[in-house]
Amino acid sequence: KETMSLNKRSKAIGFGRFFAGQALPLASRALVVASILGIACMNASAQTKTLMLDNFTTAPPYVETRTSGGAQDSVFLPLPPGSPLGQARATTFSVAQGLYAGQSGTLVIETLAGQPPTGICIVDTGFGDVTELFLQYGWNLSGTPSPLTLNLGEYSAFRLNLAGVAGGVTLDIEVYNGNKGSISGVGVGSNGNPFSVDIPFSSFPGWLNFSDITAIYIIAESEYGSNFAITSFEAVN
Repeated sequence: KETMSLNKRSKAIGFGRFFAGQALPLASRALVVASILGIACMNASAQTKTLMLDNFTTAPPYVETRTSGGAQDSVFLPLPPGSPLGQARATTFSVAQGLYAGQSGTLVIETLAGQPPTGICIVDTGFGDVTELFLQYGWNLSGTPSPLTLNLGEYSAFRLNLAGVAGGVTLDIEVYNGNKGSISGVGVGSNGNPFSVDIPFSSFPGWLNFSDITAIYIIAESEYGSNFAITSFEAVN
């Protein structure tokens, strides 16, 4: 397992942000921020074209349990051969203590039984705590940046498919063209059934070229002991 510490960066987007997120140094980047709050549409309309970006298949399963505070490192988990998001997913899992000491949070990324293979990314948050899951695409397995050359010009939105949410979670996606970035996201409430959340490209402020993406980040933050599970990340038109 390759690990490396990522520099801390304060984030003030979405709701319930209690601690600094982890990210690459952004001193030379012009980041434009937006957040779309409220409950996302539960059943997105049918799309004519989709591109699977990450279905969270991994072997063996990755399990990480953290108590609040402490050092926060990234693990670089391999993506399937030929993935449009490169060789590796840099994954950082953080836990901030709420009202009650001694709680912990757990992250599980595993492949489910069946064909074709499907995966799931589960965040289980201790009572009263807040967790943040930070997924970065644009890395190689040795833990060094490897800019993507991703062309999503034929698509109009990102889609996160979820197995369910208990409580609430903020889902943000950050996209880069070289040094220029933009961010957009949604707040999602409890839903015990599988559902999808779309984040339209048009919701990202500023001019961003979706035909030449060099990096993508997903930031998922739970609210007060909430749990959630993501089954896949796609581009749709």
